[in-house]
This record gives sequence, structure tokens and C-alpha cells, in this order.
Amino acid sequence: MISAERFSQIAGSYWSAQLPRLSHFVRTSNTTARQYAEPVAMQSSHDRHAVVTETAFVMWKAEISGVTVDPAEAFAEASRRLSVVWDQADFSPTIEPQEANDATALLGNIRRLITFTGLQDVVAEPPLLGCGVVSGGTPDFQGRLWKADQERLVVGELKTVDRNFRSVDYRQVVAYVVLQYAATSEVFDFLWLANPLRGTLVSIDVDSFFWLTRSQSSDEACAEIAYDWAAPGVSP
Repeated sequence: MISAERFSQIAGSYWSAQLPRLSHFVRTSNTTARQYAEPVAMQSSHDRHAVVTETAFVMWKAEISGVTVDPAEAFAEASRRLSVVWDQADFSPTIEPQEANDATALLGNIRRLITFTGLQDVVAEPPLLGCGVVSGGTPDFQGRLWKADQERLVVGELKTVDRNFRSVDYRQVVAYVVLQYAATSEVFDFLWLANPLRGTLVSIDVDSFFWLTRSQSSDEACAEIAYDWAAPGVSP
């Protein structure tokens, strides 16, 4: 079995078959991303950016859970989280003042994402059950919006890096959409990719996404992909 996060990063030919027009969608969506906040000009060392951005996320996750943590505490937790999955970054034991300033600035842009969009009932890292060969997944957040007097469920990822969004980013969120459908027979209404470093956001309703990338409704697409994952003998 394999996590949704890892599965989204591999099996490129499989994903190309599932979402044949994803590359075109990505190119177009990057030109229309909304600027919801000013970019953050990070001053800390580049080889520390991974742990600094994770520190900002840890602070935000604690904040929306009603807990306040200072940058030093968040940094220690961020280092622990990253060291489990990544050995390429610098996880030296203490956070420097400039790194704390960068993390606080990024935290501000995560907060602005929520206020800019009006997202409510936000939950950070909600666990999603597995389906077949995919063992489960953990999106960065989900929440609810009100559109035309109807409640809409949002799933989103934060990509705090100095680059445009990529196909692999969308594949990750699509994996979460499919897992949600497999567990509940319901489809998330919107998928979001946000970049707190650049202050940009791509938001698209899931049905439109699947029509644009696969020429199917979201219900049909999720049902077929989930069935594929659960089929006997399938391996990633």
C-alpha cells in the first residue's frame, strides 16, 4: 500500500491516463491564480526554508485549534515532522531571529487566505481513510464555504515554495478528492492550491476540474478511479 501523498509523486503514466489534459489545465490555471496577499520576501538561508515554512504551518495548525505556540516551540515540532520524511534539509536545533520573522510572515499569509476567502470550520490535516492500494491521506486543510446560500466543502493544500503550481500538486489534491468519495460517496465541492510565500491561490470547483482534465463529471470520475484503486491485483 502507498499513501496518497507518495502516490501523487510517482506513477506519472498512470496519472496521465487518468487526467489526460491536466498539463494544459496547469499552464492555464497558473496564469489566472488569484493574488490574495503580498508575497513574503524571506530573509533566512535557502537551505532552511523547508523547516521555516513548516514552522509557519505548525503555528497555524495550533492557532486554529485554540492553542498558541511561539516560533521556537513550533520550530522544534516542524523539525521533528520533517526529519521523519526528509533528510535533505538543515534541522539544526534552534530557530534564528530572522527565521522566526519569516515564519511569522508566512503565518500571516496563511491567516489572510482564510479571511480573504471567508473559509469557515477550518480543520488542519484531517485524516482520510484509505481505498484499495492507497492507504489514506492527510490534506493540509478542509473547510466550508457558502456559495449561493449553499454549503460547499473545500479541500486544500499549501505549497509554500517559490514556484508555480505543478501537475503533481493537483494530483495530490485529486487523490484526496477520490479518498473522500470512496469513504463517504460524497465529492468535495472545491479544490484549492495556495502558496503563502507568493500569496497566490487557485480555486476551482471539482466538477469543472474533472470536465476540463478528464471530460467526466466528478461523480463519474471519482467512482471510476476509486474502483480502479480497489480492484484486486492492482499495485501502485
